Amino acid sequence: MLKYLLFFIGIICFIACDSSETSLGQEYKIFEHDVSTTRNLYYKSQGIGPSPICSVGFNEQYIWVKLCKQKEGVSYYLVDRKLYAQSPLQRESPGYWEFGNLSNLQSKLLENGISVNWKQEYHNPYE
Repeated sequence: MLKYLLFFIGIICFIACDSSETSLGQEYKIFEHDVSTTRNLYYKSQGIGPSPICSVGFNEQYIWVKLCKQKEGVSYYLVDRKLYAQSPLQRESPGYWEFGNLSNLQSKLLENGISVNWKQEYHNPYE
């Protein structure tokens, strides 16, 4: 009987935990566990910047992210895929930049001939 009870509890826990994952290629992904306030950008199994994210854009070289709510003066961040992979130190990586507004993010991307194009929009849990 105890064996069946433990099995049933295990099934309930497995079903109750919901997660979502979107691959961005090159071992980068958007991952969300249970609630949208945990939605973040990951490299391998490591979270990169603040969360939750509401929009993401990317190409082969960069990933740019819009946060749902400003945190510590940060509203957007940018990841250089190659530089970050060489030194995956989260917010301390030389391949990671933070921005307080969209125009600063746009300027950084325009240095490389890239315009901001959001490829995926997510639900804002604060609205």
